[in-house]
Amino acid sequence: VVVLNSQAERERAIDWIERAKTGSRIEFKGPCRTLEQNSRFWAMLTDAAVQGRINGRRFNTEQWKLIFLHAYAEERGIEIK
Repeated sequence: VVVLNSQAERERAIDWIERAKTGSRIEFKGPCRTLEQNSRFWAMLTDAAVQGRINGRRFNTEQWKLIFLHAYAEERGIEIK
């Protein structure tokens, strides 16, 4: 994965494409979150990790992320595999 935030990163992506074997798959995706949004998201996960407990048990930021994503999917009726 390369995020195109500079000309150097664009050139690296071009190099990878030029060296890719025939039949390789390449996927382009737009940005999901801004850096500011991402920083705020992880700050909130850190707050949950420091302050939050479920049935007296503490969880780290990665675990809280999964807990929240699972709850969101459940609320929306999305099946998680």
